[in-house]
Amino acid sequence: MSKTYFCLKIVSLSLFCVLSIYLFVFAFDYDIQYDLMKTYIQFKDPMPAVDIWMNSPFGKLEIYLFNVTNSEEFLGGCHKKIRLEQIGPITYNVIGFNDILSRTEDSVTYRRNRYRHINFLPYGSVSPNILNQTIVQVNDKAILDRSNTLFSSISVYDFLHSNFDPFNNATKEREEVFTVNIGIKHGMENFFRIQTLNGEYSIKTYDRANSSSSCSINVKGAFDNSLFPPFITKNTSLNIFVSELCRVIPLHYQREETKQDLNGYRYVLQRPNEKECLPVENGKPLPKDMYDMSKCVNNDIPTAFSAPHFYGSSYNWSENFEGLNPNAEEHEAYILLLPMMGIPINNNLRFQSNMVLPDLSYLDNKLSHLSNKIMPRLWYDFEMGKLPFIVHFVMYTNILQRMVMILPPLAALWSLNKIIKIRRQFNYKTINNTYNQQKANI
Repeated sequence: MSKTYFCLKIVSLSLFCVLSIYLFVFAFDYDIQYDLMKTYIQFKDPMPAVDIWMNSPFGKLEIYLFNVTNSEEFLGGCHKKIRLEQIGPITYNVIGFNDILSRTEDSVTYRRNRYRHINFLPYGSVSPNILNQTIVQVNDKAILDRSNTLFSSISVYDFLHSNFDPFNNATKEREEVFTVNIGIKHGMENFFRIQTLNGEYSIKTYDRANSSSSCSINVKGAFDNSLFPPFITKNTSLNIFVSELCRVIPLHYQREETKQDLNGYRYVLQRPNEKECLPVENGKPLPKDMYDMSKCVNNDIPTAFSAPHFYGSSYNWSENFEGLNPNAEEHEAYILLLPMMGIPINNNLRFQSNMVLPDLSYLDNKLSHLSNKIMPRLWYDFEMGKLPFIVHFVMYTNILQRMVMILPPLAALWSLNKIIKIRRQFNYKTINNTYNQQKANI
């Protein structure tokens, strides 16, 4: 080994060692997830998350109907309570779409189509021919016409597609054009907060004369429930616009939960403050955890929404009904968020549609005790589909970064070891050549 070759090799290995140490120090301070999120909040088309969002929401919608099983006995006075039988699920596949109308560096305006494609899944339902079955329900038309028939038989299909039905009201197209924050100008914590809904700061459905900063019709600063800011903490203030309720609902952190091998934060829906800014049904305040829907649904039926089976409500349903079994596992509405990306892992929005019965004394004295009572009609549960692999990949980039960070110090150690070996070999050859030369001279 010539001295020149030896020097070049030592210099090359030394430079490689220094470079490896530099890369290690750089990687130690570099947060790949943070940089990915800085790119993500700019919300540009090539990002996979944008493509996922554009074709959302996606998942299945399960509907459960309440069938009155003792209508004749109740009307005849033999039974004092209405017996309810839950029928379902009646399952639909749902695919929504978000149509971007305009975009700047710090905002995007889009039209949200929550139910662009909705298809009945016969074999995902309780029975393939469930739509042809008949149920007994309160005759809503009779309530309007003040006729003497409180209950009537109707097919499941006709019930779901009636102009009076909340399912038909909820799934039909409505104008929802959002303008939301994007980009770094507003700060990462304000990503996708609503600026306006249909060009307004509040929901047009309601009279804004009584609105205040605490009123649940103000959408500015809330979220549309499709995306949230990255790096959410358990103390991050989150409010969502719930289209089905025509309201802005605050979220309350409940616990950590794992789904699809992803660790998320579970949030439940809180009751907003509506005492002074929204109307009450029939001139009377609704029980706790019920929502007046008289201004939200497109019919003349007094309607209130609650959690399924009146879960969490102060309404004493057991006075008038049998067959309900409220419990958190099946009936609590919640959202499971991926805190690092602000993407919903699951979105179990569960609501029950109830008819607020008017004064029924004109029908029959036996029915007068049902006056102004709340009659459950159906409830539904929307569950998100599985997130694509790219979300899992982004979540595990921090682990990949740690694995890659091991390589530079290993490379530096290898370089040092190689330098030491080459140095020893060069010294050995130098000494050996000197010895042989001295021996030859003797």
